[in-house]
Amino acid sequence: MEPIKTTGIVVHSTTVGDYNKMLTVLSADFGRISVWAKGAKSQKHDAHSSMALLSYSEFVLLPKGDVYTLSSATLKESFYGLRNSLEELAYAMYFASFADTVAPQGMEAGEILRLLLNSLYFLEKNLKEKEDLRLMFELFALTVEGYAPTFDACSECGNEAALWFDVQSGGVVCDSCRTQSSRKISDAARQLMNFYTSSSLKDALYFKADPDAVREGTKLCEEFIKIHIGHISALDYLKSVI
Repeated sequence: MEPIKTTGIVVHSTTVGDYNKMLTVLSADFGRISVWAKGAKSQKHDAHSSMALLSYSEFVLLPKGDVYTLSSATLKESFYGLRNSLEELAYAMYFASFADTVAPQGMEAGEILRLLLNSLYFLEKNLKEKEDLRLMFELFALTVEGYAPTFDACSECGNEAALWFDVQSGGVVCDSCRTQSSRKISDAARQLMNFYTSSSLKDALYFKADPDAVREGTKLCEEFIKIHIGHISALDYLKSVI
């Protein structure tokens, strides 16, 4: 088959043998793909830096079943500055792992790739408070992939006086509709989470959220994600660092 060209970011890397790697690349054109990179661990490999974890590169790939073979790669952005801070790197690894978990296979994924690239840039440049950036990233990723909770009114009856967030059903609910899986939510946290599921990425990135609303929203979002997406192991490492 003819080689294909695509841009993407390396979100996971596994060493195979002494010098080879199996990469998971989040591609703009093909979503989450597996790429066999022969000799990738060798410092002499022409595309060594382009295949590092979190590297954003242009890849030339040879399709072969469900796995692509790397022909060449050109680095576009390394986000190398994230490696200067253990905390920033832990957040970056979590973002990459989250994207790896929810991104589709074999389908266009330009929107979630754009979210990941912008989030890594804001993280590296310290342009947004880290936990605020995390909450924004999680809710945007959930929205892009169709998992987003609803926050505008009770998801059961439409009552706008919804003071609870139901982590099981995935939406705010009123007193009459709440269940054992409903958690109390403040108006500030509800408004913030609603904003992050309905605004443009640019507006969300530059928004400075109230720290208390962020803490509350992060806790609720984490419980929701565990139920609907599953456990993301990179979160354990992030928590151990922060």
